[in-house]
Amino acid sequence: MQPAIDHFDADELVELAVVCAVASMLQRFAALTGPAVEPQVREFLARADLSADPLVLRYPVSDGPVSDGAVSAGGR
Repeated sequence: MQPAIDHFDADELVELAVVCAVASMLQRFAALTGPAVEPQVREFLARADLSADPLVLRYPVSDGPVSDGAVSAGGR
């Protein structure tokens, strides 16, 4: 936090906090409402064998077994 305080004045810090809060609310709203995927995007995802399911995108599962409790490289 101190680097931000050193770099920005008080008004800029308030603006930064407001922008971050609005972006967070927009992200949550979009996640809840699940806006329709545009046809061009859906076609691209299908051609690339990618999923449009937000749960799959947010919580990807490895292809191999995870029986030994191993954590992927992006883990914790």
